[in-house]
Amino acid sequence: MWTTSPLRSPARTAGGANRLAAPLSLAVAAQLVLAAPGLAKTHLVFWADDQPITKQLVDEFNRRNPDIEVELQVQAILGPLSQMSDKVTVALAGGKGPDVMLFNRPYVPEWAAKGMLIPLDPYLPQVGVKKSQFIPFAWNEGTYQGKVYVLPVDTDARGVYVNKNLFAQAGFDWQNLPTNLAEFDLLARKLTRPKPEGGYAQVGFIPWANQGQYLFTWSPSFGGQFYDPERDRITVNDPRNVQILNWMKEYADRFGYTALQGSLPAGTLAMTVDTNGYRVTLSRTPGLDFAVGYLPAPPGGRQRATYAGGFGIAIPTGAKHPAEAARFIAFWVSDEAQLARALAKGNFPATLGAARSDVFVKDPIQRVFIEMLPNAQARPSVPILGQLWDEIKAATGRVLKGGEVPQNVLDDITARMQKLLEQTRSR
Repeated sequence: MWTTSPLRSPARTAGGANRLAAPLSLAVAAQLVLAAPGLAKTHLVFWADDQPITKQLVDEFNRRNPDIEVELQVQAILGPLSQMSDKVTVALAGGKGPDVMLFNRPYVPEWAAKGMLIPLDPYLPQVGVKKSQFIPFAWNEGTYQGKVYVLPVDTDARGVYVNKNLFAQAGFDWQNLPTNLAEFDLLARKLTRPKPEGGYAQVGFIPWANQGQYLFTWSPSFGGQFYDPERDRITVNDPRNVQILNWMKEYADRFGYTALQGSLPAGTLAMTVDTNGYRVTLSRTPGLDFAVGYLPAPPGGRQRATYAGGFGIAIPTGAKHPAEAARFIAFWVSDEAQLARALAKGNFPATLGAARSDVFVKDPIQRVFIEMLPNAQARPSVPILGQLWDEIKAATGRVLKGGEVPQNVLDDITARMQKLLEQTRSR
């Protein structure tokens, strides 16, 4: 037992300690092999974030597995292969690379196609990890051409956070947050208070703030798509996606792109869009009373819709100890570890057992996000997903900062990504 016990305490609080222990015994027992006395330890390097829960989980794995010592190194593998491959390959060539790394799932196809990740399929039966443990879309994002390269460690959803104090001061009921886009925009204007000298003392809403800056955050509610699997066509210039950028531009034109600034925890922004993980940040703000509602949708859009993403864990090609690394991965994706990470970070686990925990169902904030998951839109399964996603991320800035026309921006992305997709398919 360890004193702070972030793995066990949440389970007890939720009344689910026994239920979480069962999947752990099946999925992780195979990799909790005790070393013989005097046996040298296998040293693993783990590239991950610097969150306190990450170190706690590494320490707990080391405690349970005396024949393996995992060293946590704070390194982020967040971007496309073009930006990250040299970082990994140079480190591996110098004998200082990772054996395991946290990994942003959109880049799985690109990294796998280039041979930068080890297929996990041979190791999963040995460590008791099965596809049926995971939320389907999250598992699928870690696969490429029928092989598993990355196991999902979390997922999330996006909603509208509201500052209940600002709503009360203005005489509005936060529980009746409009889900119709036009009514939502009207409320945002009423919650915006200009200053006599210019700028704003309080802003109702900024469409591009926080997670709202990404086109894919809004596409589920507007009904837009980025890829048509039946025709194998990139559809970033879907009229519904163009509508999103035009809507954002209307805000920028009305209020001023640079002038429209505010912060929900600081009390200068009434509403903002972010993931369920944002609740952890907000809960640390003294005196802040906040709630969450659904993203608004225009006519023809989808109500209670959201975008779901998430990260994974992988073994890079060239890792010295893949079998031992697989044991560590099995621990990392166990219900127990996923629940501990989710409670610390505020997002969702990617395993079904942990995601069904009462901790989420009974939490009024998380319950809103859970209700949106049936209408969640995940990332399309295409071999150029990493590059496609980077282009989509940049689209908002091209319009709002660069002054480009929304239709032209999305036509440009669509044409270039379609060409790249066809070139990739022909190889």
